[in-house]
Amino acid sequence: MKKRLFVLMLLIVGSLTSMAQSGFVFAAGNTANNSSYSFGQLFIDNQTTVNGILSEGLQQPFLYLGTDTLLVYANQVPLEYRNSIFINQEGDTTFYLLPSLGIDSIVSVMLYSVLCPQDTSVIAAYNQFATPVTLPVPSILPSGTSSVTTSNDELAEYPVDDTTTVTWTFAVSDKSLTCNQQVMVFFPICGDTMTVTDANGFVYNTIRIGYLCWTKENLKSTNYDDGFQTPIPVALIYNSPMYPDTMSNLNTFGRLYSWFSTMNIPEGNLTAQPLTDSLGFVQGVCPQGWRVPTAAELQSINAGGSDALRTTTMWLIPGTNTTDFSALPAGIYHDGRFYNLMGDAYFWTCSNYDEINALVGQLAYSCSDMSLPYREKSDAASVRCVKK
Repeated sequence: MKKRLFVLMLLIVGSLTSMAQSGFVFAAGNTANNSSYSFGQLFIDNQTTVNGILSEGLQQPFLYLGTDTLLVYANQVPLEYRNSIFINQEGDTTFYLLPSLGIDSIVSVMLYSVLCPQDTSVIAAYNQFATPVTLPVPSILPSGTSSVTTSNDELAEYPVDDTTTVTWTFAVSDKSLTCNQQVMVFFPICGDTMTVTDANGFVYNTIRIGYLCWTKENLKSTNYDDGFQTPIPVALIYNSPMYPDTMSNLNTFGRLYSWFSTMNIPEGNLTAQPLTDSLGFVQGVCPQGWRVPTAAELQSINAGGSDALRTTTMWLIPGTNTTDFSALPAGIYHDGRFYNLMGDAYFWTCSNYDEINALVGQLAYSCSDMSLPYREKSDAASVRCVKK
């Protein structure tokens, strides 16, 4: 009986000794790459957690999570990372985490931040439907980084008198951000706050129609605004037996100019070419910074028809003047006589028709639209100027 009891005890002790071997660690340490190791340990199972992989046993390895890349807006820094650690600046930060299961982990985080570009506004040049804009660019930290790719949907030209939204996109690794930038393009000053003075001191109001800035009254000058006060050869005041009050006619309707005088070329010279600027426009009889309109430009303000351009008084049949162009029926001079005061308005263009004729914009009280007939260059008509 005693012998049987001894054998049973011996078996129990041996079994316990065998089980206890899984608890002994004969050697342990860290390798060159900061992983830990141990000898004499039995691994029972691996479990995956939100923070890494748990290898059950007494001696655990560090858990490398690799490089975590973050892309945030600049106002989000300092950034709370994994609800436990604050990253105070952009760049590469390495630190230890103590996950929920008590396993040490080394984490390397690369943090990029984006400061969205500022909204911008510009004033376009006169006579432009659209204009290029140099956009303020975003800031990306760390400065000098090329890892974050940047793109946007910017336009080659932005519409005048409008606001355009440009979307920027930033991406690195599997992270991305977007920013919206407002681009506002304003039409230059024209209208109630802007006047223009000619070489003789006459002051003209201005009006914007579409993308053009016009003088609101007919020209009255007798001298070119060329710095020398050069006299204008043909600058007539309407004078007829029916309308003999020349001073009143001047104040109301302005002067009538031949096409030669309008273009500032010698009177009657059919081969002379006017002086043009770099864009091919002609200042001619207009004040500095202004020019003679083209036929197409006169036609462009005709969208609302003749009534929208003509004043509500003076005409045999009044207009509505909804454009505020305020065209007056100043008539025309042809072959030594004045015609059509109170009935028609004629405005010279810089557009040549042939050697003898040029195109003129004509508004008639009885017509619904502006026409562009040709008239002899020696005829005298009103002049409206366009801002350069």
